[in-house]
Amino acid sequence: MKGSVLIIGAGPAGMRASTELLNQGFKVILVEEKPTIGGKMAQIDKMFPTNECSTCTILPRMLELTNNPNMTIVAFAEIESIEGKAGDFKVKVIKKPRYVDPMKCTACTDCFPVCPVGDIPMEFNFGRGVSKAISFYSPFPPRKALINPEVCTYILEGKCGDKEIPPCVEACEPEAIVFDQKPVEAEFNVGAVILATGLDEMKTEALEEYGYGKFSNILTALEYERLLSGLGPTGGIIKRGDKKEPQAIAWYVLNNPSAIGFMTAVAEAMGTIERNPDASISVFYENLNLNREDYNDFYSKAKESKIKFIKADCISVAEGKDGNVDISYDKESFKAEMLVLVPPYAPNKSTLKLAEKIGLELDQWGFFGKKTAGFHPIHTSKEGIFVCGSAQEPRGIDDAIIQACSAASYAAALLGSSRGKEIVAPPKKDILPVNPEDEPAILAIICRCGINIAGLLDMDELIEYTKSLPHVKHVELTPFGCDGVKIRELLKTKDFNRLVLGACSPKTHEDLFFLHTEMGGLNPYLMEIVNLRNHCTWVHSKFQGRNSKAKWKGEYRYWFYCCCNRY
Repeated sequence: MKGSVLIIGAGPAGMRASTELLNQGFKVILVEEKPTIGGKMAQIDKMFPTNECSTCTILPRMLELTNNPNMTIVAFAEIESIEGKAGDFKVKVIKKPRYVDPMKCTACTDCFPVCPVGDIPMEFNFGRGVSKAISFYSPFPPRKALINPEVCTYILEGKCGDKEIPPCVEACEPEAIVFDQKPVEAEFNVGAVILATGLDEMKTEALEEYGYGKFSNILTALEYERLLSGLGPTGGIIKRGDKKEPQAIAWYVLNNPSAIGFMTAVAEAMGTIERNPDASISVFYENLNLNREDYNDFYSKAKESKIKFIKADCISVAEGKDGNVDISYDKESFKAEMLVLVPPYAPNKSTLKLAEKIGLELDQWGFFGKKTAGFHPIHTSKEGIFVCGSAQEPRGIDDAIIQACSAASYAAALLGSSRGKEIVAPPKKDILPVNPEDEPAILAIICRCGINIAGLLDMDELIEYTKSLPHVKHVELTPFGCDGVKIRELLKTKDFNRLVLGACSPKTHEDLFFLHTEMGGLNPYLMEIVNLRNHCTWVHSKFQGRNSKAKWKGEYRYWFYCCCNRY
């Protein structure tokens, strides 16, 4: 009986199952077909029905996993075969070539600017935004460069410009570029397997009926999410292909038995209103199948805003003037500057191939369905192989995570006798010693958080006020504090023994900031969070149209004063 579990799919369900098993004393191997982890959750802006930032929620899990010695992440890989029985599976994995040695790559990016092959559409952003032939796949871990063999002139032609040695090789001090890299087979012996392969948008020919692929300003919901994201190609500013910011946007939710499609449209529409309160927003839908009370509450909140919800059995789409979209429905018409289609969801493209290799049957829609009506949903027809999240059917992120915890519990119960046998002790942490009599030296880091904080607060005034507080040695303004870059960089100087963060809610970000603080070398219990987002901006967001730079001085001054003076 092995004390390790292999999880296929590194989306929210796969990552949560990994965390649960690590905490219960099992070694975990997480296999992901994409070059980075996070799944679809890493591509979206906010989650429904909580409206919390998706990136901020997923980053703590990513940091936990990438810094745990009992976690092995095998990204940019696919399953070749799974043989054996419960408690003793042998899994063969094929690692695809990155043409960069991930063990040597330091993510310095020195190779990016010298690469002569540019303007390559970014796959992670669904073709929006451009990169070089060598680049990062996404902003998320594993933060390692890779080369696109379909556009790299050295791989295609054996030369790069007029130089014998490619510029990227000359620029790479760690000598990580490996142009002759081949697929590598790895084998893992594990006790259980969890399938968390996720889902994709069903981009069939039916979308062409609504102008997708024909007209430039018609895109799918996931593509629109990348425009909403602060880490997307437009930095969270909604822009069309012609760089124009649309003022009239429509969504059309195609017929879908799942509530996920409609809720996606609602969340995106609300995110758009947050960015542009004056925008004209309409959501067309065929069926309303909200099977949860909190979904209905989220929908009711959206109806209270300026969003128009229109039930239409069908719409027709035509190209209008200046790249606009003319929408006709029920003998009425609507002119939009952008149309977002929300198609039904289908299993991940690799699901069929994986099912054949494992010997599992799929249901009529191509998902890993329940074994029989009487069995627990996470069981498959093979003992020791479990399924969770949207690998079984389209699910919201919260439902997927609940099921991931269930799958992890069943795997842990199966391998209970081998708990703790394969894990290693974590390395000793390098934490700055701080004594009670030491004079406080406070580092204050203030996060702009896109429009969430900087959209309402006078950041210059806030910085100057914070500098005036006792014991504050340095104030740093950062675009997104949740990435942890400035926190770790400044704490590692050992010049500060306290940290005050002006950022988002501790409810969603405390674990993440704890990790960043500890990784910077400071005891995380010497860190305080000023909840600028919830306490000082979101509560006043309805006044944004009247005064977009309102100075809520009394509130943020109070919170910063309290945090800095408690030392």
